[in-house]
Amino acid sequence: MFRQICRLHVSIRAGLIAVAAGGTFATKSAAQLPPSNQESATRLTAELSGSNRSKYRLPLTSDSEHARSLDPVLTPETAVWIHEALPAGPLTVVNGRAFTYSDAAYDPLDAPVLKIRPIDDDQTVPFLLRIVISPRGQVSSDAAAKVTFPVSQIFTPSLDISAAWVGSRPVETEIEGDSAQAKITLRVPLLEIDADQAQAPNSSITVILMGELHLGAYSAQSENRFLDQFRAPLDPEIADLATLKLGRDIGSEQDRETLLEIAESLKLEQRTPFGRVVAVNSWVSNFLQYQESPVTRSPVEAIEDRSGDCDEHAALMTALLRALGIPARLSTGLLYDFDVLAAHTWVEAAVPTRDNELHWFLCDPTLAATTLSENQKARFVQIKDRVYSYPIRPTIGLEGIAGTWTSDLLINWRRRESEAISDPAGPARLVERVTEEVDRQISRGAERLAEAGLMLRRRSTSIPGSPYFLVDRRVAEGSSSRLQLRLENEERLVLELSAEAGSALEREADRELVTRFRNVYEELNMLFFSGEPAHANLELAFFRDRHTDRLQSVSLRSGRFLVEYYLNRVLARLEKRGILTPDEVAHVSRVSEVSGGANLYLLQELARRRAETE
Repeated sequence: MFRQICRLHVSIRAGLIAVAAGGTFATKSAAQLPPSNQESATRLTAELSGSNRSKYRLPLTSDSEHARSLDPVLTPETAVWIHEALPAGPLTVVNGRAFTYSDAAYDPLDAPVLKIRPIDDDQTVPFLLRIVISPRGQVSSDAAAKVTFPVSQIFTPSLDISAAWVGSRPVETEIEGDSAQAKITLRVPLLEIDADQAQAPNSSITVILMGELHLGAYSAQSENRFLDQFRAPLDPEIADLATLKLGRDIGSEQDRETLLEIAESLKLEQRTPFGRVVAVNSWVSNFLQYQESPVTRSPVEAIEDRSGDCDEHAALMTALLRALGIPARLSTGLLYDFDVLAAHTWVEAAVPTRDNELHWFLCDPTLAATTLSENQKARFVQIKDRVYSYPIRPTIGLEGIAGTWTSDLLINWRRRESEAISDPAGPARLVERVTEEVDRQISRGAERLAEAGLMLRRRSTSIPGSPYFLVDRRVAEGSSSRLQLRLENEERLVLELSAEAGSALEREADRELVTRFRNVYEELNMLFFSGEPAHANLELAFFRDRHTDRLQSVSLRSGRFLVEYYLNRVLARLEKRGILTPDEVAHVSRVSEVSGGANLYLLQELARRRAETE
């Protein structure tokens, strides 16, 4: 599963566009907010719209800087607004960047989500959540809304709800932790709901929640801080993670015997639980040869084949740790190295400390397999210096009540600004103001494009996510080669030189242009990334005919970060090398300028859909 990706596919659906264009937002003017909340709304709106951020950023010279440029990442200074409506899916705005999602199940390769990383630990995340439920059918007396945060135990998370209302009535909430599934669920009872009233036309149930998600420090402890054995019985849900189970880890009793035999040999080599974790990590990395696999195999099947990708490495390590009675679980998300952004699977293990507490930490037998020595392999236990991303966007469910719902989630607003609020009107107006203002600014951006006559031609109006063309022409009169500059739905630009079908880039002029592409790539890569590969932000890709090996096309791909912060400098290089004409550069610059430098694809979609409905 450790697959390199050069882009994040984003599907913008008609229903979501209606949401972003104001189709589901209230249009009435909100009442005046208290001064503190007025200030909070103003600040959040400025941060979310990107109006208060610097136009330029320094070149990226480290893993952490580069990682922050790729996706929404939850940090203490990050302002986030997530609007979600079923079935269209969510729209997330993070410091001026708008991210859209399909309504498909979460896939780290397909949907950029708000993330928390080990290097961003030890923080408090204030949030304000509004859920508007439209009931359908009978409402049971124990109806509830459930909000689930997927948060790993490596952060020792906790949830604090300072206020909760259903309508105008305060309610008590219930918080349930699930260490086995690495999540926290908040249950909000929908008390005293009049079923007849709930089913009346245009009626709805509004839930307002204010609280904080606390994320503790992810610490790497010295080996002498751990006990030499488990001295206290494990909680049942944790004990389940320390046992081989039929159907989950093994397919038969013979599989159990195979894993227990290997585990016993490793147990004899290491006396302590922590030492055994290190030993298992090293053994799996030595035993399995890394090999991409389209089908996930069981731990025993991986042993038989002596190969596998990150799925097999992690699953085998997890099974062996469980065979040793050590709690372990699989974890899936994104792993970032400077030249690779990839979906990945790793392991979380827990061993007892001298404080008689379980310490959860990361292990990665897949990356350990790439190292040269056993000492280096040991570094892949208790990892903190690598950029592992955990999804953090909460999911909402209904219990005892059927219907649809919409939600607005504000993250990293200031709790001190809400301490004086004693009724739901204040936070409700705050959400409304931010929602309306951000929606207004996004919608106004689309209007400006239409008014300026900067609507781009789309490759296909019938295929979701089709790119828009900024440049599309033959390289020269009579040439069989084309030059295209496309705006793709990942908010990136792709400059492509391609030959006609059945031909190749063989002419002298084509070869010269390919050389210019390469020169621009090397110049930009040195300028922004100090010469380090940065595939997620800048990539030069060559495509050849698989039968003849003749070069058919070459693409220079600029990611969202370069488009937003350095587009003019990129365009200047393309013009200097004679790839784009001055008129083409001026046109692209104008589109970016009118769009505000961000969300170019989203704004083109909004403008196009508005034009179609007028």
